[in-house]
Amino acid sequence: MSLVPAGIYQAWASLSEGVWFARSPEFVHSAWMETFVWLRVPGDIVFAVGTLFLALFAVRLLIIRRDPDPVAIGCADALAGKTM
Repeated sequence: MSLVPAGIYQAWASLSEGVWFARSPEFVHSAWMETFVWLRVPGDIVFAVGTLFLALFAVRLLIIRRDPDPVAIGCADALAGKTM
């Protein structure tokens, strides 16, 4: 559940009652809007975990330096016209 259901509900309230009502604390903190906020939590957690794994992958790419593959170096030398 993303922001779409809450946005549709708020747009409906804005059209039926007015923008002042849709932006009022009574509406924003109503039971329906609070429910929409809590329905977003599982998706936000999954997104955050994915972001952490992506950051871990990027850090490992930057920190861990491996020795170059000798076969790949030999192929690069052969393509450049050098002999081993």
